[in-house]
Amino acid sequence: MNSLSLNHRSQPYTVKPIALILLAIGAVLSGSLFFYHQHLSNKTHLLKEEIQQMTQAENPHQLLQVNAKQNASNQAETKAVNIAITEISLPWPPLFKALEANNNEAVKLLSLEPNPKKGILRIAALALDTDSMMRYLGDLSQQKIFKDVTLVSKEAIQVNGKAVVRFLVETGWQR
Repeated sequence: MNSLSLNHRSQPYTVKPIALILLAIGAVLSGSLFFYHQHLSNKTHLLKEEIQQMTQAENPHQLLQVNAKQNASNQAETKAVNIAITEISLPWPPLFKALEANNNEAVKLLSLEPNPKKGILRIAALALDTDSMMRYLGDLSQQKIFKDVTLVSKEAIQVNGKAVVRFLVETGWQR
């Protein structure tokens, strides 16, 4: 038998330097990616272990201290809310009805300052004269909702060139 040999190569085989450079760059990049992946895997593993140790290492004493601080802040907040509720739950409609029933043209109210803790209402007002002020105090003390109407202070002042009496009254209210 006769043997036949086929050679399809028209030029002699030569290795080009650019191909070798690209092969070397690819190998270096592949190696560096592999080592970077290993580094990230190790770091992840260490972080997971640290988290596990932290969750297991929390002793009950530390947890109790945290809970005590939270409870203290909750108690302070609850106290503030209760105070606000107490102030809101004042008997405003009956108080205002009683004050409106004392409609005296010679007396003008300036301010109302309730103190729910003490159960006292402080009223600041202006009167044209001392007699009008005394009538107003008498009318207030006749109201059922008010108790212990007391004149705290009075002073003569000038308002728009007219002499008036500025006075301050404290009274308790029926609950």
